[in-house]
Amino acid sequence: MLTSLDFLALFAFVFLANFAVRSRPKWRNALLLVAGYGFYANWSLLFFAVLMFVSALHFYLAQEIAKAEYRDEQYIHQTIGGVMAAAVIVAMAQFHRIAPFLGDYAWLTGSLVGEGGAVNPFPIGAFFFFLQSYSYLADVSRGRYVPYENLNDYHLYVSFFPRIAVGPMVSADVFRPQLTEPRGKLKPEGLGVAVFLIIAGTIKATVIAEYLSLNVVDKVFDLPTLFSTTEVIVAVYGNALALYLKLAGLTDLAVAMSLLLGFELPANFDFPYQALNLRDFWARWMMPLTAWLRDYVYAPMTGSAGAPLFRRAAATLATLLIVALAWGWKWTLVLWAVLQAVGLIVTRWAQARGQGTGIRSNTSLLSRGVRRLLVFHFVVISWTIFTVADWQTLSDMVSILPLQIWEAPNLTPMAVGLVVVALLGAWMPRNLFLKGREMFSRAPLAVHIGAIILLVFILMEAAQTGEIPFVYERL
Repeated sequence: MLTSLDFLALFAFVFLANFAVRSRPKWRNALLLVAGYGFYANWSLLFFAVLMFVSALHFYLAQEIAKAEYRDEQYIHQTIGGVMAAAVIVAMAQFHRIAPFLGDYAWLTGSLVGEGGAVNPFPIGAFFFFLQSYSYLADVSRGRYVPYENLNDYHLYVSFFPRIAVGPMVSADVFRPQLTEPRGKLKPEGLGVAVFLIIAGTIKATVIAEYLSLNVVDKVFDLPTLFSTTEVIVAVYGNALALYLKLAGLTDLAVAMSLLLGFELPANFDFPYQALNLRDFWARWMMPLTAWLRDYVYAPMTGSAGAPLFRRAAATLATLLIVALAWGWKWTLVLWAVLQAVGLIVTRWAQARGQGTGIRSNTSLLSRGVRRLLVFHFVVISWTIFTVADWQTLSDMVSILPLQIWEAPNLTPMAVGLVVVALLGAWMPRNLFLKGREMFSRAPLAVHIGAIILLVFILMEAAQTGEIPFVYERL
């Protein structure tokens, strides 16, 4: 979706213009709104039109909900907004089925349909726009928020363009105060954190995740019968690591760009592969999305915090099935949802029986290490099921494991090394990471500039070999 020329040129222009009007919130907000909508319109007029319409509709419905005297009136307006958001999300998820009917309207679909009619999927962040818009309606209905008074401010809240790739989602009470706060000069520490996140995000998403995906995971997952047991095992681990690093890396870039524009976004990940149990994993993985699913899908089905275990189990399974079916219509995704639901239900049952009083209970170092390994491998297996194209591919991969063919002629030292580096990064102590980020953020400006120059040089050299696409090329 994004290219280095389009997106980075746009961001460079917006950053400089934003810096010039940083002390005038209204001008800054107008600049960011125009830049974002210009980007979306250039990408796809269809998406731009739908986003404008749904945002305006939800803005109006929120005003009506706030003015309604009876709960039934509020519920009707909230339902209209929910149905509209759900319809758009389903249409986006199934756009590959709709696209053939729009073949004569290339000017409308834009980059959604490539050469030869190939359909490019919507980025995850685009789905979040509509989830976030609905949750705003629900929260206004619950009395948590006073509705936005300015339509343009609401548009900016819903569709803040640095979040287009993978979010993160952000609640109105976090974002709205930042719309009215004038921004002074960017402090050196803030600039240092942004540079650190840009470097870390680029290494995660491009250097490691893209290399593993292109050179290991995609090849094995496409034709597993052509590879050895060792190569399949490495690809399974590589898939879980690449998925995490891609999403976490793009989040780092979104947070960094937002910081440079004067906005703070919530964290999206918290070292999920260090989770002690499955509930802990989902408390660390795409945290704003997980919280959204808990508050607006799971909680309404359970009815109350004291709901019986059976009702919670049914709500857990239903929530994960909704996620799976929204992602695509495959039986392997249903299996993924069932596997995750069973894991969460067993975890909750064990905790209810006193075998771990909280999500992250205090146990011995050895016990925590064993539990982390068990949860990590459970998640690795589930991500394999989530990723495979169909049952046959999954069956082929499983059938290769007992053959014990340990030769690995297709694995390069670079691939193995990056898997090891990714594992070490995923299991790095959180305090060590935070300390390293703080030290880098306080380093002299020359260090920041030198680090960026070195990163660009590495990316350009890698891009010339064809092994790693340049940043944003494949988004």
